[in-house]
Amino acid sequence: MPVPDTALADGVLAARTLPDRGALPLSVSGLRVVAGGRTILDVPSLEVAAGALVVLRGASGAGKSTALNVLSGNMAAQAGRVRWGATDIAALPPSGRRRFRRERLGLLFQDYRLFAELGALDNAALPAAWAPAPRRAGLRATARASLDRLGLADAARRPVAVMSGGERQRVAMARALSTGPAVILADEPTASLDRENADRLADDLALLAGAHTLVVVSHDPAMQARATRLLTLADGRIVDDSDA
Repeated sequence: MPVPDTALADGVLAARTLPDRGALPLSVSGLRVVAGGRTILDVPSLEVAAGALVVLRGASGAGKSTALNVLSGNMAAQAGRVRWGATDIAALPPSGRRRFRRERLGLLFQDYRLFAELGALDNAALPAAWAPAPRRAGLRATARASLDRLGLADAARRPVAVMSGGERQRVAMARALSTGPAVILADEPTASLDRENADRLADDLALLAGAHTLVVVSHDPAMQARATRLLTLADGRIVDDSDA
């Protein structure tokens, strides 16, 4: 069963008690990424409203993962601007992009990227390990609240190694929410899940729209059906841009 709106909304509000964590708009202009002498991403212009749920779709090799890496600052573009609010992450040095990721972005991956030997809470609260000491208790409290709202209140100490795929992805989602991010970027978050858990996660992500801006790479029709906007990529270019 999906998490009720009111329950997850409480978790979102708890995350947003951290300072300057409102959803951010995205503005892309003149973006170009070249690898091996070939242009793999070419986006002349893109505007995304704060709080939108955007799904990127397209065939393998279309440029979806490259787009997500550039939007997160994990990959540098050869040209163009990528503005989250007033911050052009393409203009930041590597250290600035890393800080922006830590403080403003929540990342969700197909393969979870959790530490199997740690419990759910220790995984969800992992960002606290790199945070300044005064913020650590707050981050851990937000991680615990997110686990509670995602139906894992009794699993805080259970090792991730014995959890199902759906439980692991919810732990990963709690980790993404623990910093109170303005933006959540997800790469095929439902791909490793069975249909029931995929639908539940898609519902959970949809409930976060508004308080967060979401960009999700997904082939899943259920995830696409919950989007407010669909972008189709082919050969590194947006070939279709439509409201869901």
